[in-house]
Amino acid sequence: AENGAALVAAGFEALGRSALPRLSTTSKIDEVHAHTLVRSLPSSVVEVLLPGVEIGDEGAMLVGTFLSSSKALTALSLEDNKIGESGALGLGTALEVNAS
Repeated sequence: AENGAALVAAGFEALGRSALPRLSTTSKIDEVHAHTLVRSLPSSVVEVLLPGVEIGDEGAMLVGTFLSSSKALTALSLEDNKIGESGALGLGTALEVNAS
């Protein structure tokens, strides 16, 4: 399992160096992989579509951190996840910081 996690992390790192315009998946990911995925997103990404991937509050706050500094993102989909009040507040705060 550790080798699998390292492989996933390496793949996400490679994504971060690419000109990825859109990230879309419906595969279930845990909070650890959500963290790796969000930290690896290139600033050029314009769409992040993660419906039903089971991201929780921690994952939502990580997405919020990305949102607060992203200048290119135009679409975000997080419906049907496990985001509660604290995750929603983190996303809302990020949108207040970056209204672009």
